[in-house]
Amino acid sequence: MLSSPPLISCICVTYRKPDMLARAIRCFVSQTYTNKELVILYEDHDLPTLHFLAWLPQDDRIKLVCVNGSPKKTLGELRNLAVLAADGEFVCQWDDDDWYHMDRLTHQYHAICNSQASGCLLTRWLVFDKQTGKAFVSNQRRWEGSIMCRKTIFCARKYDHKAKGEDTDVIDYLHNNQHLTYIDDRPDLYLYVYHGSNTWGVDHFSKIFEASRELTDYSAVFGRILNNEFSPEECLMIINDMEFGLIEVKDPIGTNDNF
Repeated sequence: MLSSPPLISCICVTYRKPDMLARAIRCFVSQTYTNKELVILYEDHDLPTLHFLAWLPQDDRIKLVCVNGSPKKTLGELRNLAVLAADGEFVCQWDDDDWYHMDRLTHQYHAICNSQASGCLLTRWLVFDKQTGKAFVSNQRRWEGSIMCRKTIFCARKYDHKAKGEDTDVIDYLHNNQHLTYIDDRPDLYLYVYHGSNTWGVDHFSKIFEASRELTDYSAVFGRILNNEFSPEECLMIINDMEFGLIEVKDPIGTNDNF
């Protein structure tokens, strides 16, 4: 008899972005991987999130974690608290800003199983500048926000207590200790969004845009995807027809830039 797939906990630390959080929840619910939970961690003074969650339909797959907002905790501390609250064998970062392909969890979990690694990271993803309406396919690097990893391994090197850049040292630790496998040919699994109120500012994203390749033909459709104009199944059909023109290089991982 086949064993059931392990529970994967998607970790979502959110703050005052109910509309984006709603989209992140829709992406979670539509995931083809079935044994999953979404851990939403928020602070008790965050009234927009509190009001939104009060109207959220009951779903046993969604775990709400409210923490004291005073004294103020860093993003790294909040992420660590969310990981500790997770019940899954694996944890997966699930930022509220971004959009996720319905097969993201499935593909990353299968990559882990096929490689017998403890975690998986994307070395390319899609990027969308909501300020200009432009879409890009990223350069090759270790994109920290795409991490999925076995919880026991991940907890050996927690997030740094920083307001931003809290995940870089964690990913370097996992990489240097051969815990990770990488997916380079599926940038469509993750759409990283700049909307003007991100943790990182415009200078950070400008460097990302400069290092990426613009997808002129697809910018409008990605804007519509982010506006929830398509069902998850329609998004799948649309994205499956896209050509990203990926360029292979000898070292797809390389040295991460300090954006």
